[in-house]
Amino acid sequence: IEELESYLSPKHAALAGGSFDDVSSSADSLERVIHVQYESFLAFAANISACHQQVNDLRDEYLAYRRRYFDDRKDPFADHRAAVEKKASRAAAEQQRKKRDVTVAAVATTGLNMQQQQQQQQQQQQQ
Repeated sequence: IEELESYLSPKHAALAGGSFDDVSSSADSLERVIHVQYESFLAFAANISACHQQVNDLRDEYLAYRRRYFDDRKDPFADHRAAVEKKASRAAAEQQRKKRDVTVAAVATTGLNMQQQQQQQQQQQQQ
């Protein structure tokens, strides 16, 4: 956000050779801003991916070290992994429950509406 704000700032517009109004109102400028943000996002995602891979590699090296020098086959990361998977499983179950509740409510509402319509039709026929 700060990068976007700085790109749209009057100072940046002056450096680009235009006025702030020209930069902020131009569709081309908006396209450039979006492109710059997109490129920044891709670079950030690539850095995060590289860091994630490095962490995984270091974890594997550490486990190999424990096995090689201490004959320790326990995985100290397993408890955390299990907790994360359990949390994700709970979140997925909660989402499914919410969807089911919404569906049940929609069906119940539809059923009530149909009952009300039938009652209204019966009342009209009786009159």
